[in-house]
Amino acid sequence: MGFYNLSADYRHYFVKDKHEISANITHRGQHNASASRYHDTNQSGGLVSELFQKQTVTNHNNSFSAQVDYLNKFSKKSRLEAGMKADLAFNRSFDQTFDSTVINGWAEDPDKTNPFNYQEQVYAAYASYGNQIRWFSFQVGLRGEYTLINANQYKNDYFQVYPTAYLSFTLPKENELQLNYTRRINRPRGRRINSFKDRSDQTNVTYGNPELMPEFANVVEFNYLKNWDRHTLTASLYYRYTENVIEQVRIVKQDTMNTTYENITYAQNAGAELVAKNKLFRDYLDLTTSVSAFYYQLGGNEEYHISKTENFSWRAKINAGIRIIDNLSAQISANYNSPRLIAQGKVSHKYSMDIGFKAFFLKRKLSLTVSVRDLLNSRFRSDDTTYGDNFYQEAGRTSNGRTYRINLSYKFGDMKGGKNKKGKDREENSETEDMDFDF
Repeated sequence: MGFYNLSADYRHYFVKDKHEISANITHRGQHNASASRYHDTNQSGGLVSELFQKQTVTNHNNSFSAQVDYLNKFSKKSRLEAGMKADLAFNRSFDQTFDSTVINGWAEDPDKTNPFNYQEQVYAAYASYGNQIRWFSFQVGLRGEYTLINANQYKNDYFQVYPTAYLSFTLPKENELQLNYTRRINRPRGRRINSFKDRSDQTNVTYGNPELMPEFANVVEFNYLKNWDRHTLTASLYYRYTENVIEQVRIVKQDTMNTTYENITYAQNAGAELVAKNKLFRDYLDLTTSVSAFYYQLGGNEEYHISKTENFSWRAKINAGIRIIDNLSAQISANYNSPRLIAQGKVSHKYSMDIGFKAFFLKRKLSLTVSVRDLLNSRFRSDDTTYGDNFYQEAGRTSNGRTYRINLSYKFGDMKGGKNKKGKDREENSETEDMDFDF
């Protein structure tokens, strides 16, 4: 496995911090290869047959981006931003499958060979203008994107416009109201578009769909913000309408479950969210809590015999940063997602917890971090149910489980890197920010 990243930046000030132009060019490359072996045992009519299978996969991924941005602050409250960007992605993968009825007698199966070439080019131009007039501020923007896709024998191109509007009303006593509208895009990536067939279970074959279109969503949000000295509360109401919803679909062919992805229908959901940030016990406890509840409706699809689905779900998350003593702190993160309905079934509830400790030594130059991801060994466990016109399936999955990490770092010289907005050194606020749970 190999990876490299090359980047170059340029910035020119017409008037420093007021009028400038900047540019960036980035190139990334990655190569990896893997091999898997499977052993299937089938029993029919008192006879037992065994099949050994080997699958090899090589991937080459290259991406290139170029961006130019322009900024002009006409005054302290008025500014114009504009730019152009090109994103190019070139992905090549090749997988081969070898079958055998004995462990070492491998023979390639040409029907299961899958070369996959995917190219995606996105060219964008955008501009936004913002201003503040007494207690009212706004920002409006427009982004146009042309996308060109070439995946094996499939080609597609489309042009889309994405408007945005943010309105803010500042009220007395640290109160604020916001009204926002955005149009968003969610492009399919990774395994969703790769036609590589995962045959780890011969009765359940999974593969992607390179002909997927992106999801397009129109979102309206209404927010209320309230600030105190050590507390912040945000309450939000939102409505989202999504076109070309991408869902995992299942079809039974010759006693084998085939699972792939399709743009099947529309979706709309509406909900509410509360986010509270609290500094408690003389800043020894820094707490962020969020709770959201929402109604979700997914349209039907006749081709896959999917009926319109409606359900109510909720989720909660809490993150706690704890300063135990001056040079020792802890961070705990926990979340819960309630069960929810999908196009062809139901996804079970999910919950997880992560925890980490960080200690400083030698005048804070040396730091030791110990963290545990998935403390309850629950993150990758699920018991999901799927069903369709001619099948019913219950599946339980688990992977990886609890993971431990120890990180030791030493800083040479002055690496505080300046002040933050409140005038404190960044180092003073970093005790619980870099306990990396996402490994």
